[in-house]
Amino acid sequence: MHNPPRHPHGNPVPPAVPGGPGRPDSAPGLGREQHRPNLLPPGPILQPGGPPSGPAAPPTPPLPPEPDPKLIKPSTRWYWIGGSLLPASIAFMSTVLILTEWFAVPVWLGVLSSITVALSFWATLVIVVTVAIMRGNHMSRMRTDRMRAIQAAHYGHPLVPPRPSPPRPLPPKVPAKDLRPRRLWFGAALLLPPGFMGVGLLVLTLTGANAFMSSEPPELVSEVIVGGESTTMTVISEDAPSLGLYASPVDSGATYCSIDGPGYPRLTEREVPHSWDEWRLEYAVQVDAPGRYTLTCDGPSDRSYVVAETRTAAKNDDHGAATALTLMLSGSVGFLSMLVTVIILGVRRGTYPERVAGQRHRAGSPH
Repeated sequence: MHNPPRHPHGNPVPPAVPGGPGRPDSAPGLGREQHRPNLLPPGPILQPGGPPSGPAAPPTPPLPPEPDPKLIKPSTRWYWIGGSLLPASIAFMSTVLILTEWFAVPVWLGVLSSITVALSFWATLVIVVTVAIMRGNHMSRMRTDRMRAIQAAHYGHPLVPPRPSPPRPLPPKVPAKDLRPRRLWFGAALLLPPGFMGVGLLVLTLTGANAFMSSEPPELVSEVIVGGESTTMTVISEDAPSLGLYASPVDSGATYCSIDGPGYPRLTEREVPHSWDEWRLEYAVQVDAPGRYTLTCDGPSDRSYVVAETRTAAKNDDHGAATALTLMLSGSVGFLSMLVTVIILGVRRGTYPERVAGQRHRAGSPH
């Protein structure tokens, strides 16, 4: 008879259960699955052949549209407004020169035309750049708001929520009359463009290149005649390449003159405009060689004619170009200086209360 094994203390050892612990065929964890906790979150119970029995997910809101460039302020119409200032001023100046030649233009009108062109250039530049910056900032803000709306629709909150800035203490109120810099400096800044132009004209005057101060008459080659007369003149080799026919007064009508002599002398279109006193250059006189020539003019007896050299006319034309260029450059520099000065004055005047508060704070600080 087989006796079951006993424990050292005398108690019988229970028989081993197949598949239990301590046996080779035991499977760890077998029989303990029913005690494993459920780690999955509670969710809708799926029914065979039917939708979930839990609450339905909320519908996804529609995405905000892409920013429309037509709705961005300021409008693109300002590009056309700003860009048309410079062409309009150039057209105005060209019309003035076409209707009245530069040597016959009054000083005030010439200065006004030059100032207009110079100011319109900077006005066009400032308007176009300012509009581009403002439209770019507006577009950037609209795109940022659109991205935040998209993130809030998908994630329930924007990934980068806006951070409210802490409230700043209000600066002390300063009466307008006590603000610095004073308003008088704005008026002084407006004098910078004409001041720069005056300096430019002064330099031209000192160097003898001011077209408004040029009154040097040309050297006469023939005698002065009136309509219905003729005269004989001697042309030297120095004057042969540069001769012109002058008429006076400048607004007395058309000129009917001819020239005879060796070769093929003729009257052609003038190369440069010129005028002095009541005389104006009407035509260029072309001669092939030095010699004696005859000038004959028809027309009213109150109109005078004379042949003179045109070297003086060419020099005065160069002075006119130098004067116009100097006025435009000096006016542009003056306007830029005025613009920078006005901006600096405006910023300092606007921040004057903050600077006063800072000075008071530093004065009252124990450090």
